[in-house]
Amino acid sequence: MVKRKTKLSWLSLILVFIFIIPVFVAGCGDKLTYTGTTLAEAQVGVAYNASVATAEGAEEISYALKEGATLPEGLTFDAGTVSGIPAKAVSAHKFTVVATADKLSAEAEFTLTVKAAAFAYADGEINIEVNKQAEATVATATGATEVTYTLKSGTLPAGLTLGANGVISGKATATGSATVVITATAAGIGTVDATWKINVTNPKLVFEEVTVDAGLQNVYYTALVSSAKGAKNIKYTVAADSALPAGLALEESGLLHGKPSERGRKNFKVTASAEGYESATVEISLLIRLNEVESDAGVITFTGGKLDDGMSGTVYAKLTGGVKVAVADNQNPVVYTLTGGKLPAGLTMYENGALYGVPTEMGDFTITVKATAEGCEAKTADFTLKITEPRVPLPTFITLDAATVGTEYSVDLAPEDATMDITFSAKTALPAGLTLDADGKLHGTPTASARAFSFTVEGKADGYSSASCEVTVPIRDKEVTLADGKMEAEYVDLTGKVGAGYSGAANQEQMVQPGAPLGASNNYYVGYTHCMLILEFKFKSSAAATGVKIDIGLASELGDVTFTPNEMDIIVNGTPLAYGKFSIKGGASAGSWGNFANFTATRSAKLVEGDNVIQIMIKDNTFLKGQSTGGPGLDYIQITSSSTISWTPCLYNTNGR
Repeated sequence: MVKRKTKLSWLSLILVFIFIIPVFVAGCGDKLTYTGTTLAEAQVGVAYNASVATAEGAEEISYALKEGATLPEGLTFDAGTVSGIPAKAVSAHKFTVVATADKLSAEAEFTLTVKAAAFAYADGEINIEVNKQAEATVATATGATEVTYTLKSGTLPAGLTLGANGVISGKATATGSATVVITATAAGIGTVDATWKINVTNPKLVFEEVTVDAGLQNVYYTALVSSAKGAKNIKYTVAADSALPAGLALEESGLLHGKPSERGRKNFKVTASAEGYESATVEISLLIRLNEVESDAGVITFTGGKLDDGMSGTVYAKLTGGVKVAVADNQNPVVYTLTGGKLPAGLTMYENGALYGVPTEMGDFTITVKATAEGCEAKTADFTLKITEPRVPLPTFITLDAATVGTEYSVDLAPEDATMDITFSAKTALPAGLTLDADGKLHGTPTASARAFSFTVEGKADGYSSASCEVTVPIRDKEVTLADGKMEAEYVDLTGKVGAGYSGAANQEQMVQPGAPLGASNNYYVGYTHCMLILEFKFKSSAAATGVKIDIGLASELGDVTFTPNEMDIIVNGTPLAYGKFSIKGGASAGSWGNFANFTATRSAKLVEGDNVIQIMIKDNTFLKGQSTGGPGLDYIQITSSSTISWTPCLYNTNGR
């Protein structure tokens, strides 16, 4: 009996070594590391966001407040993130968080201080143009996140209203100034007042820096300074506190001309003005050089020809070229004289050969011009000029700023420098939700997106031939919040993208392919990636975030293939991810797709508050038939973050759907 017991004891000991000790050793090696810290300070009334998801030792870790732990009033805890708007100041508030992964757990204590509110609202001043849709903000209160604004005293200029968001909008109907008191209110904090001065002014002309060529002393000079924009019938004058270089004159049309009599650099100011607009003034610098006349004999080369056509009632300006083509080989200045024929009424030729004016008669004209220069025999040449019926000055093509679905849009198609009243009409269908007024205002709220919606408008005016213009406007979709952080590849911006397939090619939305049989999320994916290609997923994050997980859905028609950063980069805000490798299963044969699968690129990406971008870059490789670049099918990119993710999908990528 004793011997039998001894045998059983040895057997038991062996079983302990085989089964129990390995489990004990393995269990001893697995643990979570979790260390508490003092979080960034919060402030009453200001949105707060901080992550405590810092435990290490496992891939999937969940976080929860320890039983009995509390947060400062107004803050909540979710998935390792403390967020909200603090409602009460507190010093060094401590709370414990429990990190859990399978059967492992660890605790950490964190400290958070909430500072008292610092709610302030300073006085201010805004300027609004009369009779123009305005959106000016007085929402400048600081020290709180959720603030509303109301008018306490005073009266807003006629046509304007104040929204609770602090935006003053509408169309002011008369110029003048008003002083009002506005109250800013922050829930749970209180109110504060500020005095605002609201100035309603005439629109101001845009008159920016003007550069003119240098001239020669006692040699006829011409230059245009008529570059102001913003109104019709703009007039140019020398500013009251300024003077032109001696010998020069300035026409109201903006033509500077004459024989400068003094050498040197002269600065002078020119004012642009128009009825109903605030004038604008610029300073111009003109250099007049010495005219060094050569005494050597020379020869003039002068050849006539056809001048550019002009239109009756429209400025014709040829300050260079045109008849001003004679060259004296002794470098002396050339003087031009009209010796035969006649120019159309309203057009003038100056001594230096410049043609400028507003022709008032139509027809075909032939003129003879004599060119003379010191030390040279005069030469003559004939020129022809055609003045046609005036045409409405519309460009042939125009591309407008982008509109957004569901957002009010307004733009003026009438040229700023038009001197006539143009009546507009649409000759083809407009984007859904938009209307074209007779004065050229395109406005409304778009209801459908488009990469580039094109339509044709016609402009008519009394005494002018009509003109047509093809107008193109990109219409973006609304920005949407992604509850699951998933950006579907078929909705990425494919503008200008050209891709290659296993056989054949595609561009832009043609790269979107049906993928339901392959298990593609949302049933579609982007293919034709067998080339060096960059796709950009642009999105916004509500706050800066760390420890962000990025997943990507991929498939292969290249057979079984492994992508590394040598063949495909994944770049987050300019930083490539060291994702290791993605081993993707292909289809039954080369050229047939395998099913889509999810791959985790990182669990530690960083996002910034506001605009972010993830780039998928297919790099030069030999995956396609062993000799050409190959890429994966791209299903989606999914972001898991403590912040809120939003993006603007391109729903107009409708190929195959």
